[in-house]
Amino acid sequence: MRRLFIDTSALVALKDSADAHHEAAARELQTLLEGPPARLVLTQYVLSELHGYFCRNPGVALEYVERMLAAP
Repeated sequence: MRRLFIDTSALVALKDSADAHHEAAARELQTLLEGPPARLVLTQYVLSELHGYFCRNPGVALEYVERMLAAP
């Protein structure tokens, strides 16, 4: 199985529909899901940055980070 590192900017683009790269990120994720099996890898630093970015809306921040932690 392929392992691909995903960084904060990609996760922000996926979640924030106002992000300039939202559509491209969504297309790329769809391509990954339709292709050979892959595991997206991220670090605690990425989760921390992600939470910090979305803290302007704490409910969104917490829900998104919890989803990342719960994903296999």
